[in-house]
This record gives sequence, structure tokens and C-alpha cells, in this order.
Amino acid sequence: MKKTCLLLAMLAISSKMLAGESSDTNASPGKLGFTLGYRALTLHDTTYAHNTHPDDSFLPHAGVPGSAGTTTMDGKTLSYASIGIQYQKPVLSHLVTSLEVGGLLGGGNRDDHQNINDPRRPACAAFVYSKASVYGFYGTAGLAYQIKRLSIGVDADLSGIFIDSGWDRYSHDQSVRDKLYLIPTIGPKIGWQAMEELQVEGGAGFGQHDDRIYYMKVNWFF
Repeated sequence: MKKTCLLLAMLAISSKMLAGESSDTNASPGKLGFTLGYRALTLHDTTYAHNTHPDDSFLPHAGVPGSAGTTTMDGKTLSYASIGIQYQKPVLSHLVTSLEVGGLLGGGNRDDHQNINDPRRPACAAFVYSKASVYGFYGTAGLAYQIKRLSIGVDADLSGIFIDSGWDRYSHDQSVRDKLYLIPTIGPKIGWQAMEELQVEGGAGFGQHDDRIYYMKVNWFF
């Protein structure tokens, strides 16, 4: 909860600064650009308990909730390509604020196994699954202190992906729950201004339930 409050506070501060609520009247104009990179998400608190499928009521303890076992994305690292739009604006001497929104693509993952209450051979057995979507989104508000080409700062980030859980019925998924999983984090970042239009950035974020993100990206400004 504290990290979520910090994220919201960072968003509010950055929005005010980007709106021009700074006492520095000589600040440089803002700049808009594209960003392209890599983002890794590590999730926790994603374990799902499966009931036995109604068509498998003959299996042992079929009527007991969670009898088919559990699947989880906990501890798995999901790798995504990221593409977005970023706006940066100097607001005080050496202080730069930024807002960024974008999409994620690529890094789905899956946990799929045979029911724990099914003693049959795998070719005839019932299976359960959880899987992370191959797409998602993110939004970031940041503050950075810039000295010449180097910048060091902090980002408040909100990433989102879908996690689907259900029954694997003979290689065809039958969804039971498809949930949007939101990942609010806050953490450090470092950047290098390779040239006026090009910046390289990397950072990490830490959230509730030990959720984590790591990213590398290139920002190209108009």
C-alpha cells in the first residue's frame, strides 16, 4: 500500500511539473519522442487453485474445491518488448521530469500440468493451466537529476498484463478466470544522453508481494 501511494504521489508531482507549475521561467521546452526497449516482469501472489472439471466427476475427491491442484506464475520472469511515447521536460536546474505510456508484446509464460487427483496416464488425463498474456501495457512517471550526459533518478511505474487460468481439455484451453494483473512499482533509473535526440535508459522497480520489473530502453526524441 505504501508503494502504491508513492507511485500516485510521483504521478501527481510529475503532472504538475509538466503542466508548468515551476518557478523556473527559463526552463527549456519539453520534448516528445518514441521509446523502444526490453522489460522483464517477475510476479508473485498469482497462485490459482483449480476445481476438478465437471466432466471428470469420477476422479478422486472431484467435489472438493481445489482438488485438481494449483498453477502459478509466481517467481517466473516474463520478458516483453516495449514500445511507447515519452515526454520529457526540464523544470528546474538539472532536474528533468517525464511521462511515458506504452505497450508490451511477446513474453507470455505458462504453467500446465496434470491434475493431482488424476492417476491416469498423461495421454488420457485431465490437465489444468495458468498463462500470462503475450501483450500488456505500462505507464511511467519519472524524475531525474541530469549532469551533462548522465542522468540519475527514480521512476514510478504501473504495468498490466492478463493472467488466464482454467482447464486444459485435450490441448484446448477452457478458461475459468481471466484477470488483469496490475504491477505498481517504484525504483531507481540511470540514463546516458548519447546524442541530442538519443538517450539510453535502464532501471528497476519494486512493488507489493515482491513484484519486480527491470528494463532497458532507447528514447529517440523528435
